[in-house]
Amino acid sequence: MGSKLALNYQSIFLGRRIYTAIILVLIYDYPVQQIQLLMISSLINLYYLILVKPFETKGQNILEIFNEICIVICIYHIIVFSDFTDDPYLKYDLGWSLNGIALCQILVNTIYILFGTVKNLILNLRKQFQKCSRKTKTKELKKYKIPETKAINNYQVQNKLNSATSLTSQLDYSNEIESHSYNFDERQKMPQDIKQSKISIKNFEPYNNFFKSQNQKNQEKQSTIKLENEMKEKELPSVYEKYFDKLLSTNNNPHSLISETVSSQMDLKRERVQDMFYDFDAVAYDADYIKKFK
Repeated sequence: MGSKLALNYQSIFLGRRIYTAIILVLIYDYPVQQIQLLMISSLINLYYLILVKPFETKGQNILEIFNEICIVICIYHIIVFSDFTDDPYLKYDLGWSLNGIALCQILVNTIYILFGTVKNLILNLRKQFQKCSRKTKTKELKKYKIPETKAINNYQVQNKLNSATSLTSQLDYSNEIESHSYNFDERQKMPQDIKQSKISIKNFEPYNNFFKSQNQKNQEKQSTIKLENEMKEKELPSVYEKYFDKLLSTNNNPHSLISETVSSQMDLKRERVQDMFYDFDAVAYDADYIKKFK
């Protein structure tokens, strides 16, 4: 498997065949030496097959090892068939065993070959079935008038997809801008002549009355607030008088300035809070009136 000895299997196979032919022809008168040399060659070949495993598949390597073992057993039978044994019955019985080993070897090889051919047939049938199914699918697709397919590179497809996505993003961006922008030319695009029947006239008198009443209430509130402020200004001294009094008092008592400034700030905050409450009351009154009107 990948080694130099495995690549030289064909040359070794042919050399062994030549070697056996030479032994059988040239050393015909020396049967013992023939058997010994054949035994040595078969054992060396068996050792080579076990270590090197020259075939690609595991099944082929096992089959060759099995064949070589059968050859070794047959060589041992040859010793009995030589002139060293004179018993014919022993030779007859060992002949049956030799025939049995040969038949077993033939059966194993034929079964292996049949198994390989059947396997290859099944694979070829599957391939043919897949081709037929593809052809039928293509015929069905042609019925729906599919355009002619051309060989397109993946690079071209990606470019088309990228261009399409960029165009869609530009369109979305332009639509967003148009939705947020005001078109000054829409007045020109609008129709000039409109039929009187298509215009629906609504009665806006209750809405006008509501807004008039609300304006009157706001004016009344503003007038009341002005009167209250005038009354407070009359009752209380002005801001300048307060400041002048504070300056005079600071000459006598500096701590009084701090206390008075704090009290003046508190008064201003109270006035602001009161104004805020007046505003809240006005808004609540308007909301109640709107609910009643609805």
